Amino acid sequence: MFELDDEARKFGVTCVENAFIRDYMPAAKGEYVKVFLAALLHASCGGEDADAEMIAGELDITVNEAESALRYWERRGLVTLETLSPLRCVFHSAAARSLKKHDDPVDESYVDFAESVYAAFGSQRKVRPSEIARAWEWVQDIGLSAEAVLLLINHCIATMHSQFSFKKAETLAVAMKESGAVAPDDAEAFLRNDLNTHEGAKAVLRKLGRRGRLPSDAELDLYRKWRQEWEFSHDAILEACSETTKGEPTFAYLDGILGGIRKRADARTGSGVKETLLAEKDEAGKAAEITSGLRPAVSKQVAVNLYRAWRKTFPHDVLRIASAECVRYGGGAEDLAMLLSSWESRGLTDKAAVEEYLAHFRSVNADLKKIFEICGYTAKPTAADREWYDRKRAAGIDMEMLMYAAEKTRGVQGNKIAYMETILKTWSEEGIRNLAQARAEKKPMAKPGKTVNAQRYTQRDYTEEELAGASEELMKEAMEENHG
Repeated sequence: MFELDDEARKFGVTCVENAFIRDYMPAAKGEYVKVFLAALLHASCGGEDADAEMIAGELDITVNEAESALRYWERRGLVTLETLSPLRCVFHSAAARSLKKHDDPVDESYVDFAESVYAAFGSQRKVRPSEIARAWEWVQDIGLSAEAVLLLINHCIATMHSQFSFKKAETLAVAMKESGAVAPDDAEAFLRNDLNTHEGAKAVLRKLGRRGRLPSDAELDLYRKWRQEWEFSHDAILEACSETTKGEPTFAYLDGILGGIRKRADARTGSGVKETLLAEKDEAGKAAEITSGLRPAVSKQVAVNLYRAWRKTFPHDVLRIASAECVRYGGGAEDLAMLLSSWESRGLTDKAAVEEYLAHFRSVNADLKKIFEICGYTAKPTAADREWYDRKRAAGIDMEMLMYAAEKTRGVQGNKIAYMETILKTWSEEGIRNLAQARAEKKPMAKPGKTVNAQRYTQRDYTEEELAGASEELMKEAMEENHG
């Protein structure tokens, strides 16, 4: 056996044919050329122990990549892989192959495939041999059928135009394999779905005013998520685009809008999303109406949240009435919530009941004002005063009797209400039931007895507007109810 020593191997020369450089190297990927030269070196130096793993280690590539390169050169007719494990690779002369090419067996499937790829592009683009070789790897290494790869190439031309990157298209080839879209029919269904994604995403870009460009990978991923994971229809997505006018019209902003709709409602169709958005706009407008004028002001979202909570118990017209009372009082959202809680505890949850209650409230306040003016009492009517008034009226004592009793307290020092109570008690004991009988009574009235603290009233002036609106009294009464 003849062999080279270590120095001869290290410093010797490996012959590379010009035919290889001229006819075969231009169409090959760089990694493939490196594997060919490394394998040729081992063949020239009698490398009986060399294999794909050794070459992969020398070139810092994977074993699969090294084997793929050797299979590529086998398809080109420069080597024959008799076995892969152990590796037995026989090299052929590139020049001889070029001269006798017509007499040698040719990989007809590869030639047919290459011709189909050239035909797919036509005059749109000059396809490099290395690109065809890469696409053929999707057949040989990834495992797609040649027909599926050709469908993929035509799909990429349709969705990314003819100048697309074969490297980028390879990610779609891998996705097809992972999805089981290997055969033509399955590949066609897979690519049709991907085409729908591209067309849908482009329609969204147009809706957002971003014309003149293709959707990015990130945008395509978002569109797939909206359609497949979140189950929105294409029309629903376009309908949601109308909300992007409030901010930057981007896919990321639209993602937030659709995510919000998904959490708040079951709407997934165009009409459903439209109805949802219109309802929410209407709700936001009503919430703003109810909270407008409250001090301090609340944000739009807080207003909507409060409105939703209150609407579970009260109709909008009741909330409008309560808000007007609260604004007149100068209160805020907390005060409004307290007033509504007070009304709920009284069973006042519809407009008719609330209006009846407020009408009675104001009527009683007006009557008490007259009574207070007659007796010279300067305090503002309180809840206790209104309860006292209601008890007297329920006992059959009319307003004329109450005003006459108030007149009897003129000039009396101290608690005039307590003195009125004494007068009314005396009339009741003596069977006096009307104003005429009371005026006929000549017996002097007893002096008022000792009053307790609860009967003492704070002296305070009040205006006609305060008595008419009674908003402050309403709020104070609500506070007392809510705080026990």
